[in-house]
Amino acid sequence: MRISVLDPGLEKPAGHHMALLEYLADNSDQENIVDYYCSRNLDIHSGALSSYMSKVSIQPTFSGNFYQYYNKDIKYTGANAYVLSLAEEYFQTLSKLGRFSNKVNVLLPTLLWEHALAFDQGLQRFKKESPEVQINIVVLLMFSPVSFVHIGSGSLELNFKMAFRALANHSEIQFYASDQETMDEYKRIFNDEVSLGLHPCFLINKNSECVKLPKTYVIGYLGDAKEEKGFLLLLDLVDEFVSNENQHTLLIQYTLESSCPKLLAVERQLTSKAACYGNIEVVKGYLPYGKLHNYLANSAQIMLNYDDIAYRNKTSGIVWLAVHYAISLTCSKNTWMWREYVRLTGTTNNAKKNVLVNALALSSSSNKYYLKIFSPYLPWLVSRFSSAP
Repeated sequence: MRISVLDPGLEKPAGHHMALLEYLADNSDQENIVDYYCSRNLDIHSGALSSYMSKVSIQPTFSGNFYQYYNKDIKYTGANAYVLSLAEEYFQTLSKLGRFSNKVNVLLPTLLWEHALAFDQGLQRFKKESPEVQINIVVLLMFSPVSFVHIGSGSLELNFKMAFRALANHSEIQFYASDQETMDEYKRIFNDEVSLGLHPCFLINKNSECVKLPKTYVIGYLGDAKEEKGFLLLLDLVDEFVSNENQHTLLIQYTLESSCPKLLAVERQLTSKAACYGNIEVVKGYLPYGKLHNYLANSAQIMLNYDDIAYRNKTSGIVWLAVHYAISLTCSKNTWMWREYVRLTGTTNNAKKNVLVNALALSSSSNKYYLKIFSPYLPWLVSRFSSAP
């Protein structure tokens, strides 16, 4: 089976976009071939991508800034030019696929309302001009209006409803949410008129089996350096860790492309502190999955200082990694991370310290939600296309 991933959001080797590419590259084979259509801004010759070029066909295709309207509450018509341009690129890409085969399988891993609107327009045109092509589409639902509660939702609610309800008119599309709360939100958006399911987490590689290793690390940060993810609080965290901890090493991994003075100032001081203390390890740049796996397998705890408001309903893949690797989690009880961890583990917690202790034994056999989230991703995806009409 050939699967075509249309992901304009893969603009740099970071985040869940890169994680999906890594997963598919490591798990695809001669029976399941993957073509990955990404942003033209992605440097396919970078070291982070070189090892995947022989496993997945990476095609820089899309020209726009995928996150141009992210965190912006604009009216539906405010993105017209962006939508028209992206719709044309979606149409051209689908037409290219249709010229190669009369049966096309398409995965859309991330959509905000403007991308859903653009794909609807591109797909309508493609179906009109290439009626002989059978197309099957799987859409993964990750963002919803409640993900952006921190900026208000004056127009976002209407935008999401109009765009995704238009997309749901295509019988060729199957919709799957990343988690229970996102699925519940889209049931509301679709007025319970569209079939929805859950998709497994694609952050868990087939080579990431949990093994019993000495838990030498506490993870203080993973991912893009952002204020709402607590990057500005890292200096205090380091000082507290050094004064109280002598058994573990604090790992801080981040990527930073922003020119924000506050973020850059913290980065400089982090580098200085890491040079002074033997139990602080700072890693700048994207971590390939193999290295990330080694850190996670050797970690006892993950500490998240995410902003309560920004992450009240916003998802984070760190939670799924923490559960998979049986790592305790420290986070605010007012965030999606706390609620998801509890759903997956049936955990007990230390309310005073906001520490969730993984009760993994409760998860794997009796928790149906756990079993859905941690099912092998690629076999699930192949079965979605195989079962399509």
